[in-house]
Amino acid sequence: MSSATFNSTGAPTGAAGITCSVSDDNGQTSTVSATFIIQATYVALIPHTETLCSIAFDKDKKRPSRVDNEAKACLDQVAMVLQRLFDSKAILVGSSDTKDKDATAEEA
Repeated sequence: MSSATFNSTGAPTGAAGITCSVSDDNGQTSTVSATFIIQATYVALIPHTETLCSIAFDKDKKRPSRVDNEAKACLDQVAMVLQRLFDSKAILVGSSDTKDKDATAEEA
């Protein structure tokens, strides 16, 4: 039994065709053709992180959770990046310490 192998290494992407012809000892022949698509190898993107901006809530002591114009500009920047890079994700990281909690409690 004979076999044939097709190796598409180096071939351009797109439609390609192969035609095979065989014959036996009795002089019988047969031919078949096939068309297929060569696709580029999938290369996964390497995920990366990027710090866009930071928001501080220490400017308005009476209303520490209020967003000022600088914070709004930061949030607008994040929104624009998310719209442009539709498959990206935003991760918000927050922190506080005991001084923050004590200051808020004293002002209340």
